[in-house]
Amino acid sequence: MIVGTGGIGTGKIYRLEGNEPLGRNETRFGHLLDQKDFCKLHIVFHYIAVLLSGIAPNVSILPVGGVGDDAEGEEVLRLVSEAGMTSEYIRTIPGTPTLTALCYQFPDGSGGNITERESASSKISPEDIGRVSVRLKGKRVLTAALPEVPLETRVHLLKAGRKLGAVNAASFVSGEMEQVKELNIIPDVDILALNIDEAAALISTNLSGVTGPDLALEEWVDSCFRYVSERNSTVKCIITAGKQGFYGYHQGQMAHFPPLDVSLTNSAGAGDALLAGVIIGETLGLPFFPSAGASTLHLANCLAAQSVEAPDTINFHVSIDSFRSFCGSHGHSEIEILFQKSSS
Repeated sequence: MIVGTGGIGTGKIYRLEGNEPLGRNETRFGHLLDQKDFCKLHIVFHYIAVLLSGIAPNVSILPVGGVGDDAEGEEVLRLVSEAGMTSEYIRTIPGTPTLTALCYQFPDGSGGNITERESASSKISPEDIGRVSVRLKGKRVLTAALPEVPLETRVHLLKAGRKLGAVNAASFVSGEMEQVKELNIIPDVDILALNIDEAAALISTNLSGVTGPDLALEEWVDSCFRYVSERNSTVKCIITAGKQGFYGYHQGQMAHFPPLDVSLTNSAGAGDALLAGVIIGETLGLPFFPSAGASTLHLANCLAAQSVEAPDTINFHVSIDSFRSFCGSHGHSEIEILFQKSSS
């Protein structure tokens, strides 16, 4: 069983004019795009459900979250069910809106999100985790503790996962890193996914007053990996770096993966697709780093690349057949063969 908690909701996407960072008091023109934005748990679990449904039908996908009693909540619940997830642990909370987010993108493809704090997702509590935990005993379990629900709830899921012998995946936003360090959460995480800003926030107090952006990228990333591994020697970690691709780390080995050459339509959600690919690879028992056959990080890189070809933050065109074809056409026949054998 794959059980996770995190944000479930919708959002709007603005393309800003100019690549300069937003100033504190700045007014910037932008364009509202005809694109749909979705929240973190929904994005990650959509790809997991779609790609595992045909090759690992014995895997149950259990998102734990909340939506409001509104049109946005109804839409999200419909999409969750259509993707093959179990929606019984997504509560509809009257009088509270479904989580909404405003995604902003710069012309160079980078960007970020502004997310509503008081939403149905913010009401998800450790009690919600307790309701699903009783179903996990005696099962092979992977948990995913993702942002946009309270950190307390996600920590409760990671602790429950440890007791169950689960593989725990997690990510945290930059503003949570001080709490992550204070609560010593990293030892309870087996798969840690960060973007470059989150990595900087995690290590900024451990570089003798020199923060991440002042260092060369490779040194910055290496510093973060060393910081994480000192607290958890077996953790698998990925750090996304925008147009630079991403870095993977496990037990002293680091590898850089440049992005695949694809037609970029919308880069928002690519990091979530990357994490989904890592979870899929872990579920299928693939080696983390490239080897003679299919690997988790090559699979994840392919999924992240295919995700950016669609205008929405979820590429609804991804299927087992389209992903298999995509991997083959981008030089990853070993993944294409894996999905052919698995689906047959």
